[in-house]
Amino acid sequence: MHDASIQPDPSDDGPQRAGATPAPSASLTPADAAALDALVDAAFDLDAITDQSLRQRAARVAALMGLADTPVPVANRALVDVAFLRATRQPAGSAAPADELPALAALLSAGPAFESTDRDRLVASTLSGIDRAIDAERQRMRLDMRRGKVPSISIRDIVSVAAVLLIAASVVWPVLSHMREQGRQMACNSNLGIASTALATYANDYQYSPPMVAGFGGGTPWWNVGQSPQQSNSANLYALARQDYVSLASLACPGNAGAPTVAAPGQQDWKSLEEISYSYQIMPVAVRITWGSPDAVVMTDRSPVILRAVRREVIDPWANSPNHHGRGQHVVMGDGSVGWLSFPEIGQGQDRWSAAGTAHGDNIWLPRPIERLLDQVTGRQRVDLKGVEIPESADDAFVGP
Repeated sequence: MHDASIQPDPSDDGPQRAGATPAPSASLTPADAAALDALVDAAFDLDAITDQSLRQRAARVAALMGLADTPVPVANRALVDVAFLRATRQPAGSAAPADELPALAALLSAGPAFESTDRDRLVASTLSGIDRAIDAERQRMRLDMRRGKVPSISIRDIVSVAAVLLIAASVVWPVLSHMREQGRQMACNSNLGIASTALATYANDYQYSPPMVAGFGGGTPWWNVGQSPQQSNSANLYALARQDYVSLASLACPGNAGAPTVAAPGQQDWKSLEEISYSYQIMPVAVRITWGSPDAVVMTDRSPVILRAVRREVIDPWANSPNHHGRGQHVVMGDGSVGWLSFPEIGQGQDRWSAAGTAHGDNIWLPRPIERLLDQVTGRQRVDLKGVEIPESADDAFVGP
Protein backbone atom coordinates (compact mmCIF):
# COMPACT_ATOMS: atom_id res chain seq x y z
CA MET A 1 0.00 0.00 0.00
CA HIS A 2 1.45 3.40 -0.93
CA ASP A 3 0.83 6.74 0.80
CA ALA A 4 -1.73 9.08 -0.70
CA SER A 5 -1.01 12.79 -0.15
CA ILE A 6 -2.50 16.15 -1.01
CA GLN A 7 -0.36 19.22 -1.60
CA PRO A 8 -1.14 22.28 0.58
CA ASP A 9 -3.19 25.05 -1.00
CA PRO A 10 -0.70 27.67 -2.36
CA SER A 11 -3.31 30.41 -1.88
CA ASP A 12 -3.51 29.81 1.89
CA ASP A 13 -2.50 32.92 3.86
CA GLY A 14 -0.45 33.07 7.04
CA PRO A 15 3.23 33.22 8.03
CA GLN A 16 5.39 30.37 6.86
CA ARG A 17 9.04 29.47 7.28
CA ALA A 18 11.04 28.99 4.15
CA GLY A 19 10.92 25.38 3.15
CA ALA A 20 8.49 24.50 5.95
CA THR A 21 5.07 22.99 5.55
CA PRO A 22 2.28 25.03 7.24
CA ALA A 23 0.64 23.20 10.15
CA PRO A 24 -3.16 23.02 10.13
CA SER A 25 -5.05 24.90 12.78
CA ALA A 26 -6.51 22.73 15.56
CA SER A 27 -9.54 25.01 16.05
CA LEU A 28 -11.93 27.28 14.17
CA THR A 29 -10.97 30.89 13.66
CA PRO A 30 -13.15 33.44 15.50
CA ALA A 31 -14.71 34.47 12.17
CA ASP A 32 -15.58 30.87 11.25
CA ALA A 33 -16.92 30.22 14.75
CA ALA A 34 -19.16 33.28 14.45
CA ALA A 35 -20.31 32.12 11.02
CA LEU A 36 -21.17 28.65 12.41
CA ASP A 37 -23.14 30.22 15.29
CA ALA A 38 -25.05 32.44 12.84
CA LEU A 39 -25.79 29.43 10.62
CA VAL A 40 -27.20 27.43 13.55
CA ASP A 41 -29.29 30.40 14.78
CA ALA A 42 -30.73 30.80 11.25
CA ALA A 43 -31.73 27.07 11.17
CA PHE A 44 -29.21 26.58 8.30
CA ASP A 45 -31.06 29.10 6.10
CA LEU A 46 -28.35 31.30 4.53
CA ASP A 47 -30.95 33.84 3.36
CA ALA A 48 -31.87 34.51 6.99
CA ILE A 49 -28.34 35.85 7.72
CA THR A 50 -28.52 39.60 7.03
CA ASP A 51 -24.82 40.37 7.33
CA GLN A 52 -23.37 39.91 3.81
CA SER A 53 -19.79 39.09 4.87
CA LEU A 54 -21.03 36.76 7.62
CA ARG A 55 -23.37 35.08 5.12
CA GLN A 56 -20.46 34.38 2.70
CA ARG A 57 -18.37 32.83 5.44
CA ALA A 58 -21.40 30.87 6.68
CA ALA A 59 -21.80 29.52 3.14
CA ARG A 60 -18.25 28.16 3.31
CA VAL A 61 -18.95 26.58 6.69
CA ALA A 62 -22.20 25.07 5.33
CA ALA A 63 -20.27 23.64 2.38
CA LEU A 64 -17.82 21.97 4.78
CA MET A 65 -20.70 20.57 6.82
CA GLY A 66 -22.38 19.26 3.68
CA LEU A 67 -19.95 16.36 3.43
CA ALA A 68 -22.81 13.89 2.86
CA ASP A 69 -24.06 14.89 -0.58
CA THR A 70 -21.31 14.40 -3.22
CA PRO A 71 -18.91 11.58 -4.04
CA VAL A 72 -15.44 11.47 -2.53
CA PRO A 73 -12.48 11.06 -4.93
CA VAL A 74 -10.68 7.76 -4.65
CA ALA A 75 -7.45 9.48 -3.58
CA ASN A 76 -9.17 11.24 -0.72
CA ARG A 77 -10.85 8.04 0.43
CA ALA A 78 -7.46 6.38 0.49
CA LEU A 79 -6.08 9.26 2.54
CA VAL A 80 -8.86 8.81 5.09
CA ASP A 81 -8.05 5.12 5.42
CA VAL A 82 -4.36 5.90 5.82
CA ALA A 83 -5.05 8.59 8.42
CA PHE A 84 -7.29 6.31 10.48
CA LEU A 85 -4.86 3.41 10.27
CA ARG A 86 -1.92 5.52 11.39
CA ALA A 87 -3.91 7.25 14.14
CA THR A 88 -4.73 3.90 15.75
CA ARG A 89 -1.40 2.16 15.06
CA GLN A 90 1.41 4.65 15.65
CA PRO A 91 2.36 5.34 19.31
CA ALA A 92 1.56 8.78 20.69
CA GLY A 93 4.46 11.23 20.73
CA SER A 94 6.17 9.89 17.61
CA ALA A 95 6.93 12.32 14.83
CA ALA A 96 4.50 12.61 11.96
CA PRO A 97 5.69 12.62 8.34
CA ALA A 98 6.07 16.13 6.97
CA ASP A 99 3.40 15.72 4.31
CA GLU A 100 0.75 13.96 6.42
CA LEU A 101 -0.77 16.84 8.43
CA PRO A 102 -1.04 19.28 5.44
CA ALA A 103 -2.61 16.52 3.39
CA LEU A 104 -5.17 15.79 6.09
CA ALA A 105 -5.82 19.53 6.51
CA ALA A 106 -6.37 19.89 2.77
CA LEU A 107 -8.86 17.01 2.87
CA LEU A 108 -10.83 18.61 5.73
CA SER A 109 -10.85 22.10 4.14
CA ALA A 110 -11.74 20.95 0.60
CA GLY A 111 -15.31 20.27 1.67
CA PRO A 112 -16.26 17.16 -0.39
CA ALA A 113 -19.26 15.17 0.82
CA PHE A 114 -19.58 11.43 1.00
CA GLU A 115 -21.91 9.33 -1.11
CA SER A 116 -24.93 7.98 0.67
CA THR A 117 -23.71 4.47 -0.15
CA ASP A 118 -20.46 5.19 1.69
CA ARG A 119 -22.01 6.68 4.84
CA ASP A 120 -22.65 3.41 6.65
CA ARG A 121 -19.18 2.14 5.82
CA LEU A 122 -17.53 5.39 6.94
CA VAL A 123 -19.52 5.64 10.18
CA ALA A 124 -18.79 2.01 11.03
CA SER A 125 -15.07 2.32 10.26
CA THR A 126 -14.88 5.61 12.19
CA LEU A 127 -16.47 4.17 15.31
CA SER A 128 -14.36 1.01 15.01
CA GLY A 129 -11.22 3.13 14.72
CA ILE A 130 -12.19 5.15 17.79
CA ASP A 131 -12.75 1.95 19.81
CA ARG A 132 -9.36 0.57 18.78
CA ALA A 133 -7.64 3.85 19.57
CA ILE A 134 -9.25 4.01 23.03
CA ASP A 135 -8.25 0.43 23.83
CA ALA A 136 -4.68 1.04 22.65
CA GLU A 137 -4.42 4.26 24.63
CA ARG A 138 -5.65 2.58 27.82
CA GLN A 139 -3.11 -0.21 27.39
CA ARG A 140 -0.28 2.27 26.75
CA MET A 141 -1.22 4.34 29.81
CA ARG A 142 -1.25 1.23 32.02
CA LEU A 143 2.23 0.27 30.80
CA ASP A 144 3.54 3.83 31.26
CA MET A 145 2.17 4.01 34.80
CA ARG A 146 3.83 0.72 35.69
CA ARG A 147 7.15 2.08 34.39
CA GLY A 148 6.72 5.32 36.34
CA LYS A 149 6.16 7.43 33.22
CA VAL A 150 3.68 10.30 33.01
CA PRO A 151 1.32 9.88 30.04
CA SER A 152 1.58 12.61 27.41
CA ILE A 153 -0.54 13.64 24.46
CA SER A 154 1.05 14.86 21.25
CA ILE A 155 -0.27 17.37 18.73
CA ARG A 156 -0.59 14.49 16.31
CA ASP A 157 -2.99 12.74 18.71
CA ILE A 158 -5.15 15.86 18.96
CA VAL A 159 -5.25 16.39 15.19
CA SER A 160 -6.08 12.73 14.57
CA VAL A 161 -8.96 12.76 17.05
CA ALA A 162 -10.20 16.08 15.63
CA ALA A 163 -10.18 14.60 12.14
CA VAL A 164 -12.19 11.59 13.29
CA LEU A 165 -14.75 13.77 15.08
CA LEU A 166 -15.06 16.21 12.17
CA ILE A 167 -15.62 13.51 9.57
CA ALA A 168 -18.07 11.64 11.81
CA ALA A 169 -20.01 14.86 12.56
CA SER A 170 -20.18 15.79 8.88
CA VAL A 171 -21.82 12.44 8.13
CA VAL A 172 -24.15 12.27 11.11
CA TRP A 173 -25.20 15.94 11.40
CA PRO A 174 -27.34 16.16 8.21
CA VAL A 175 -28.98 12.85 9.08
CA LEU A 176 -29.82 13.98 12.62
CA SER A 177 -31.12 17.33 11.34
CA HIS A 178 -33.45 15.60 8.90
CA MET A 179 -34.62 13.14 11.54
CA ARG A 180 -35.27 15.98 14.00
CA GLU A 181 -37.41 17.88 11.48
CA GLN A 182 -39.28 14.70 10.55
CA GLY A 183 -39.99 14.15 14.25
CA ARG A 184 -41.38 17.67 14.61
CA GLN A 185 -43.60 17.21 11.57
CA MET A 186 -44.93 13.90 12.90
CA ALA A 187 -45.60 15.43 16.34
CA CYS A 188 -47.41 18.34 14.70
CA ASN A 189 -49.50 15.95 12.61
CA SER A 190 -50.38 14.03 15.78
CA ASN A 191 -51.42 17.29 17.50
CA LEU A 192 -53.77 18.17 14.65
CA GLY A 193 -55.25 14.67 14.76
CA ILE A 194 -56.03 15.21 18.46
CA ALA A 195 -57.46 18.66 17.69
CA SER A 196 -59.61 17.17 14.94
CA THR A 197 -61.13 14.70 17.41
CA ALA A 198 -61.74 17.54 19.88
CA LEU A 199 -63.42 19.61 17.16
CA ALA A 200 -65.71 16.70 16.28
CA THR A 201 -66.66 16.26 19.95
CA TYR A 202 -67.30 19.98 20.34
CA ALA A 203 -69.41 20.08 17.17
CA ASN A 204 -71.46 17.14 18.39
CA ASP A 205 -72.23 19.09 21.57
CA TYR A 206 -73.06 22.35 19.72
CA GLN A 207 -75.26 21.36 16.79
CA TYR A 208 -72.44 20.56 14.33
CA SER A 209 -70.78 23.96 14.77
CA PRO A 210 -67.02 24.33 15.40
CA PRO A 211 -66.01 26.68 18.24
CA MET A 212 -67.23 30.23 17.66
CA VAL A 213 -67.22 32.40 20.78
CA ALA A 214 -66.92 35.57 18.71
CA GLY A 215 -68.29 36.25 15.23
CA PHE A 216 -66.90 38.94 12.96
CA GLY A 217 -68.28 41.24 10.31
CA GLY A 218 -69.00 44.88 9.58
CA GLY A 219 -65.40 45.99 10.16
CA THR A 220 -64.87 44.11 13.44
CA PRO A 221 -61.16 43.26 13.90
CA TRP A 222 -60.10 39.65 14.39
CA TRP A 223 -56.29 39.73 14.78
CA ASN A 224 -55.98 41.59 18.10
CA VAL A 225 -54.76 38.52 19.98
CA GLY A 226 -55.07 38.66 23.76
CA GLN A 227 -57.14 41.85 23.96
CA SER A 228 -60.66 40.42 24.09
CA PRO A 229 -62.47 37.41 22.60
CA GLN A 230 -64.54 39.80 20.47
CA GLN A 231 -61.39 41.04 18.68
CA SER A 232 -59.43 37.82 18.36
CA ASN A 233 -60.18 34.92 16.04
CA SER A 234 -57.72 32.80 18.02
CA ALA A 235 -60.10 32.94 21.01
CA ASN A 236 -62.42 30.66 19.03
CA LEU A 237 -59.76 27.96 18.80
CA TYR A 238 -58.65 28.55 22.41
CA ALA A 239 -62.18 27.60 23.50
CA LEU A 240 -61.23 23.95 22.92
CA ALA A 241 -58.60 24.18 25.68
CA ARG A 242 -60.63 26.50 27.91
CA GLN A 243 -63.57 24.08 27.91
CA ASP A 244 -61.30 21.02 28.36
CA TYR A 245 -61.93 19.42 24.98
CA VAL A 246 -58.16 19.29 24.45
CA SER A 247 -55.00 20.21 26.37
CA LEU A 248 -53.17 23.40 25.47
CA ALA A 249 -50.06 21.29 24.82
CA SER A 250 -51.89 19.66 21.88
CA LEU A 251 -52.37 23.14 20.40
CA ALA A 252 -48.63 23.88 20.60
CA CYS A 253 -46.64 22.88 17.52
CA PRO A 254 -43.05 21.72 18.22
CA GLY A 255 -41.98 24.11 15.45
CA ASN A 256 -43.07 27.12 17.53
CA ALA A 257 -40.68 27.54 20.45
CA GLY A 258 -42.79 30.32 21.96
CA ALA A 259 -46.01 28.31 22.28
CA PRO A 260 -47.24 27.76 25.88
CA THR A 261 -48.30 24.26 26.93
CA VAL A 262 -50.15 25.01 30.17
CA ALA A 263 -53.34 27.08 30.27
CA ALA A 264 -53.71 29.70 33.00
CA PRO A 265 -56.96 29.54 35.03
CA GLY A 266 -59.65 31.73 33.50
CA GLN A 267 -57.59 32.58 30.42
CA GLN A 268 -59.69 32.99 27.26
CA ASP A 269 -57.02 33.45 24.59
CA TRP A 270 -53.31 33.30 23.88
CA LYS A 271 -51.42 36.37 25.10
CA SER A 272 -49.75 37.29 21.81
CA LEU A 273 -49.62 36.39 18.14
CA GLU A 274 -46.21 34.73 18.64
CA GLU A 275 -47.66 32.17 21.07
CA ILE A 276 -50.13 30.82 18.51
CA SER A 277 -49.10 27.65 16.64
CA TYR A 278 -52.19 27.03 14.51
CA SER A 279 -54.46 29.26 12.47
CA TYR A 280 -58.23 28.85 12.59
CA GLN A 281 -60.86 29.51 9.94
CA ILE A 282 -62.29 33.01 10.28
CA MET A 283 -66.05 32.65 10.72
CA PRO A 284 -68.14 35.83 10.44
CA VAL A 285 -71.62 35.96 11.86
CA ALA A 286 -73.21 35.67 8.42
CA VAL A 287 -70.97 32.88 7.12
CA ARG A 288 -70.34 29.84 9.31
CA ILE A 289 -68.97 26.47 8.32
CA THR A 290 -70.65 23.25 9.43
CA TRP A 291 -68.62 20.39 10.86
CA GLY A 292 -68.77 17.52 8.39
CA SER A 293 -68.29 19.66 5.25
CA PRO A 294 -65.48 17.88 3.36
CA ASP A 295 -64.38 21.00 1.42
CA ALA A 296 -64.24 23.36 4.42
CA VAL A 297 -60.85 24.24 5.91
CA VAL A 298 -60.98 24.46 9.74
CA MET A 299 -57.36 24.58 11.00
CA THR A 300 -53.87 24.91 9.56
CA ASP A 301 -50.31 25.47 10.71
CA ARG A 302 -49.93 29.16 11.52
CA SER A 303 -50.20 31.61 8.66
CA PRO A 304 -47.01 33.41 7.52
CA VAL A 305 -49.16 36.04 5.78
CA ILE A 306 -50.85 37.19 8.99
CA LEU A 307 -47.53 37.30 10.87
CA ARG A 308 -46.13 39.78 8.34
CA ALA A 309 -49.35 41.66 7.62
CA VAL A 310 -49.76 42.59 11.30
CA ARG A 311 -46.29 44.19 11.16
CA ARG A 312 -47.20 45.96 7.87
CA GLU A 313 -44.44 44.11 6.00
CA VAL A 314 -44.41 42.96 2.38
CA ILE A 315 -45.79 39.43 2.24
CA ASP A 316 -45.59 36.48 -0.09
CA PRO A 317 -49.10 35.02 -0.61
CA TRP A 318 -47.56 31.68 -1.61
CA ALA A 319 -45.23 31.31 1.40
CA ASN A 320 -45.54 28.19 3.54
CA SER A 321 -46.00 28.12 7.31
CA PRO A 322 -42.95 28.93 9.48
CA ASN A 323 -43.83 25.97 11.73
CA HIS A 324 -41.83 23.68 9.44
CA HIS A 325 -39.22 26.08 8.06
CA GLY A 326 -41.28 26.83 4.96
CA ARG A 327 -41.54 23.21 3.79
CA GLY A 328 -45.35 23.11 3.95
CA GLN A 329 -48.29 22.97 6.34
CA HIS A 330 -50.87 20.60 7.80
CA VAL A 331 -54.56 21.25 7.22
CA VAL A 332 -57.64 19.98 9.09
CA MET A 333 -60.75 19.72 6.91
CA GLY A 334 -64.37 19.94 7.99
CA ASP A 335 -64.78 16.17 7.74
CA GLY A 336 -61.98 15.65 10.30
CA SER A 337 -59.30 14.56 7.82
CA VAL A 338 -55.75 15.87 8.26
CA GLY A 339 -53.48 16.37 5.25
CA TRP A 340 -50.19 17.97 4.25
CA LEU A 341 -49.85 20.76 1.69
CA SER A 342 -46.45 21.62 0.22
CA PHE A 343 -48.12 24.71 -1.32
CA PRO A 344 -50.73 26.91 0.44
CA GLU A 345 -53.64 25.99 -1.84
CA ILE A 346 -56.43 23.51 -1.33
CA GLY A 347 -58.26 21.73 -4.12
CA GLN A 348 -61.86 20.55 -4.19
CA GLY A 349 -63.45 17.16 -3.65
CA GLN A 350 -61.27 14.08 -3.86
CA ASP A 351 -58.46 16.10 -5.50
CA ARG A 352 -58.11 18.57 -2.63
CA TRP A 353 -54.58 17.36 -1.76
CA SER A 354 -53.27 16.30 -5.17
CA ALA A 355 -54.51 19.50 -6.86
CA ALA A 356 -52.70 21.72 -4.34
CA GLY A 357 -49.70 23.54 -5.72
CA THR A 358 -51.16 24.13 -9.17
CA ALA A 359 -51.88 27.83 -8.45
CA HIS A 360 -55.51 27.18 -9.40
CA GLY A 361 -56.91 26.19 -6.03
CA ASP A 362 -58.09 28.16 -3.00
CA ASN A 363 -55.29 30.03 -1.18
CA ILE A 364 -55.73 29.23 2.52
CA TRP A 365 -54.04 32.47 3.66
CA LEU A 366 -56.30 34.93 1.80
CA PRO A 367 -60.02 35.63 1.25
CA ARG A 368 -61.31 35.06 -2.25
CA PRO A 369 -61.72 38.76 -3.26
CA ILE A 370 -57.99 39.36 -2.69
CA GLU A 371 -57.17 36.16 -4.54
CA ARG A 372 -59.04 37.52 -7.57
CA LEU A 373 -56.96 40.67 -7.36
CA LEU A 374 -53.74 38.66 -7.24
CA ASP A 375 -54.81 36.73 -10.35
CA GLN A 376 -54.30 39.96 -12.29
CA VAL A 377 -50.68 40.43 -11.23
CA THR A 378 -47.61 38.29 -10.61
CA GLY A 379 -44.80 38.24 -8.06
CA ARG A 380 -44.77 39.37 -4.46
CA GLN A 381 -47.35 42.00 -3.68
CA ARG A 382 -48.20 44.18 -0.70
CA VAL A 383 -51.54 42.70 0.27
CA ASP A 384 -53.38 45.33 2.25
CA LEU A 385 -54.87 43.17 4.98
CA LYS A 386 -56.31 45.20 7.85
CA GLY A 387 -57.56 42.39 10.09
CA VAL A 388 -61.24 42.95 9.28
CA GLU A 389 -61.57 40.91 6.06
CA ILE A 390 -63.93 37.94 6.07
CA PRO A 391 -64.42 34.89 3.84
CA GLU A 392 -66.74 35.30 0.87
CA SER A 393 -68.60 32.07 1.61
CA ALA A 394 -68.47 28.94 3.76
CA ASP A 395 -66.22 27.20 1.20
CA ASP A 396 -63.75 30.11 1.01
CA ALA A 397 -60.68 29.03 3.02
CA PHE A 398 -59.29 31.99 4.99
CA VAL A 399 -57.49 31.30 8.28
CA GLY A 400 -56.06 33.65 10.88
CA PRO A 401 -54.24 34.67 12.93
